[in-house]
Amino acid sequence: MLRRRLGSALLPLVWVALGCSGPSVERNVPAPPIGDTPPPAPVESTAPAPKRALELDGIALGDRLEGVLARSPYDQPCELDALEGQPRQIVIYDPEPCEGTSFPDATLLLLFVRRPPSGRTIETIAWIGGTYFSERSSFPLENGTPKGVLDAALGSPVRSFPLDGEPTVTVWQHRPELHTFTRDGRAVGLVWGPMPAETRSNDWRIIGAQMNHVTYVGRRRIRSCCAALEVLLPSAPSAQLPRWSEAKEACLSMKEAFEPIPALDGFRATFRDVSLPGACRSP
Repeated sequence: MLRRRLGSALLPLVWVALGCSGPSVERNVPAPPIGDTPPPAPVESTAPAPKRALELDGIALGDRLEGVLARSPYDQPCELDALEGQPRQIVIYDPEPCEGTSFPDATLLLLFVRRPPSGRTIETIAWIGGTYFSERSSFPLENGTPKGVLDAALGSPVRSFPLDGEPTVTVWQHRPELHTFTRDGRAVGLVWGPMPAETRSNDWRIIGAQMNHVTYVGRRRIRSCCAALEVLLPSAPSAQLPRWSEAKEACLSMKEAFEPIPALDGFRATFRDVSLPGACRSP
């Protein structure tokens, strides 16, 4: 927290405001008469500590990265790289398989971390897609929320711009350090913390590239699944032919899914009783 120093000329006013006459000086204070009740002992406050502005599963701006990396599922990031020309690093938690693991519930998490001499602290958090933080966040909204509901809860945006690297996504700045993302009029993520004013900066490009990657991979898998169902449908077991036909229609309907990876996960769950082609199964 930024603390402002008060000039010496303001100190008397501060003392008066606190109900004090000034800095303590040595003086003789008469003892209270016998029989007087001594002042009560000070009582420690039991009020809870104030909540931080935003938390995702207990992670907030200003936290030390080492504390986050000490617990699951954050102990296995996909990438931890320095940003060229900046005193920041980026930590990526990818919903796609990476280094033998993947982040849960089709959720992409990016942490921008400052590297001061005293240790690495989280400066900016980006939550993109998925549902992992839907029940683990102090943020009042979730992905899929209509744009009008976003504005009513967060205030009208002061500016907007297309996300560099993912032109189907619009970035809305509601406050100096709060941005939300929408696609097709619905929320697909947020960024909490300082970001460059220049919309084509490297930080925004990284977010756009990561979002594009998740969207592209999901839609590519959906297309592969649909193609396999189309080819193999004539040779499907007769007992499963009606379910295969349903699966084919369901697959075609999610080709332009709002969030392709969760859509594909839901498709697999719906048709778990069907011997789906390999292209439709989990990677």
